[in-house]
Amino acid sequence: MDSRLMHDKLEFLVKWSSYTDDYNTWKPEANCANSHDIIKEFYESNPSAPRKLRAQDFAGLVFRPYDNLTEPKNSAVSHLEVET
Repeated sequence: MDSRLMHDKLEFLVKWSSYTDDYNTWKPEANCANSHDIIKEFYESNPSAPRKLRAQDFAGLVFRPYDNLTEPKNSAVSHLEVET
């Protein structure tokens, strides 16, 4: 099994049982909905393989604020305002 992003769509390389590698085919993620266990095992052994990230993937992450270093901190006039 393998995965790739093709035109911003996730695809899996499917190896068909009882067939040679000549019959392997790339299938969209939506066509692999009944293969959750196989896909999970694939990503456990290939953590850097391409995948789509979902909001639930971020549920356990803690985000912290950052300093915006590209904008002045105490500007008297916004760059969108024009003095007349």
